Amino acid sequence: MTLTIILIILVAFLSFKLPAFFKPARKTSKKNALKNRMAFGESTPHINNLYHAVNIKFDLAACPAIQSMANDYFLAGDAPPIPLPACTSAACRCKYIHHKGRRHSIRRPQAIIATEAYGSTGKLERRMNTGRRETD
Repeated sequence: MTLTIILIILVAFLSFKLPAFFKPARKTSKKNALKNRMAFGESTPHINNLYHAVNIKFDLAACPAIQSMANDYFLAGDAPPIPLPACTSAACRCKYIHHKGRRHSIRRPQAIIATEAYGSTGKLERRMNTGRRETD
């Protein structure tokens, strides 16, 4: 009798656990995939933005080679490798800071309308509101 009860419990337990064991693995999200890539030292994912830029963040103990690049922004593909070959620090703690582009602000003031912008070059305004005929 007790052997039958034990077998029923064992069969019930296995019927619940075995299907879960044979299920395919869940797909990971992009966020988790990025974490996994970075954890295993793989390269960063492909970035679709052509103007994706980076600059280098460093602390006060950074080598002079990095400090000379304090305000420089690089396209992500053109950025120098960290640590730099000329790095004199025993343990480089520099890292990349990512940006959407190399520009920091809008280069053209939005308040200027087209006619004012054209006149600011010093050229003579030749556009007129007349028609094709001389009498217009």
